[in-house]
Amino acid sequence: MSLSDHKDTIQRLYVDEDLTLDELMDSMERDFGIRASKDSYKRHFRKLKLRKTNNRDFYVWANHHIEKRSHANPKKKTQILLNGKAIDEKTIQKNIPRQVLTYDQARAADQSSKPG
Repeated sequence: MSLSDHKDTIQRLYVDEDLTLDELMDSMERDFGIRASKDSYKRHFRKLKLRKTNNRDFYVWANHHIEKRSHANPKKKTQILLNGKAIDEKTIQKNIPRQVLTYDQARAADQSSKPG
């Protein structure tokens, strides 16, 4: 058996239950007899696009999405989902100024207005 055979279990433990990589490795070895290196797990996470944390590109996208929706209908709140979980609006608003540069905001708006 390989890591690919247990992708749902890995996602549940690592993302949903918030286990650390070491805890995940111990659990997979104990429950399924799978021994893999940390690098193997990290490679598997990249392949499945699993992340616990959000990066700058995510906040650029979220900022643009929120602004675009607020222009269309200012009264509606925008809910952002990542890995099937809603991210708190306060968390997003707190991190946008930290992560999103004015240049990124202008570029995101410019790209969305181009026909394509």
